[in-house]
Amino acid sequence: MKKKTLMVLALAAMMALSACGASQSESTTSAASEDSAPASAATEVASESEETAEPTEAPAVAGEEVDVGGPYPATTDWDEYALVEYYFEETDETVPMLIETNADHTRFNTLFDFFGEKQEMTFSVDGEELVVEYDLTGFIGKATEEFYTFIQENVTEWTPISAGAETGSTAGEEVDVGGPYPATTDWDEYVVVEYYFEETDETVPMLIETNADHTRFNTLFDFFGDKQEMTFSVNGEELTVDYDLTGFIGKDVEKFYTFIQENVTEWAPIA
Repeated sequence: MKKKTLMVLALAAMMALSACGASQSESTTSAASEDSAPASAATEVASESEETAEPTEAPAVAGEEVDVGGPYPATTDWDEYALVEYYFEETDETVPMLIETNADHTRFNTLFDFFGEKQEMTFSVDGEELVVEYDLTGFIGKATEEFYTFIQENVTEWTPISAGAETGSTAGEEVDVGGPYPATTDWDEYVVVEYYFEETDETVPMLIETNADHTRFNTLFDFFGDKQEMTFSVNGEELTVDYDLTGFIGKDVEKFYTFIQENVTEWAPIA
């Protein structure tokens, strides 16, 4: 409840401070009807339950979604994408944002998490007029002008979104397998799971990487907007934390390993 309240207050603050700018651009920014459909839909991590983990397969067929990282995957409904760090001055919050666009950069789709809630907003550009076509929560459309200004001033390079064999990886490159961060060929296998933190009543998608004999593991996930990474090794019954990015997660190494032993039965290879 506390987290939800913080999210609502934060979004309310953002709306209030954006209102002044919105009134000035009222003639150039308009919202589409309620019947508008989103330009793309995010694929969420597959999981049967909080206790059962299932691996997520990387797409490899033309027309399927192309997972390009970030909080949500880009799709072939769009031609190009960029992953950026967007700063909300009103709430002093920086979030990773996925921006998709068409070939002539006249339509854009933005996808990100804000205080644990998915946000998606699609808008089009016609000269100086910005039109909101879709706003998932109804909160983000107010920031359309700020988003477009950010894109114009900061995004100078776009990456093409392709499907099929072109999305395959080669040894030494990062293998994007979904989850909050990409797996890498430093490891042999991976799985993406839903991990439940009982202490905070928080469930997060977690990427777990491992070596061939399952004696070393790397865990990657977001926790309240902060990247967490922890690497540990197994020697009999002894668990050794090799790396703890923030210094907070190493204490949970035994819980993580127990979860892996009890729930992860299938691993996907990293090619």
